[in-house]
Amino acid sequence: MIIKKILSISYFAAIKLTVTSLSKFLGNLLQTGKNDLYINKHR
Repeated sequence: MIIKKILSISYFAAIKLTVTSLSKFLGNLLQTGKNDLYINKHR
């Protein structure tokens, strides 16, 4: 029972971490894309 609880907690933590890093990565990609568009427009 205790092991199951620990496993589920670590599982949720891993999911949370993955989602956070993925959203950060996507945000950085979007920001880079916007900057590239801006640079290309104002060249």
